[in-house]
Amino acid sequence: MMESNSGARQDGPHFGAALQELEAIVDRLEGHPDLELEEALGLYERGAALANHCRALLAGATLRVSGLAAESEGEEPPGSAG
Repeated sequence: MMESNSGARQDGPHFGAALQELEAIVDRLEGHPDLELEEALGLYERGAALANHCRALLAGATLRVSGLAAESEGEEPPGSAG
């Protein structure tokens, strides 16, 4: 597994895989209105977990980009102890 430069541990699938799985779940839920209730609920729960995971990854990426931008402008990165 490839690690990010920050050394932070990433639990779950990488962003691309999570987004692809989420899209497949949405397609399945939208394309099969006759799914059994339990199956639909399971898919929805998995989709919600993937959406939260993607949101967390995007928030981390945003923070990293903000920090890099601040460093390039000679400012302290957001969240740094100053």
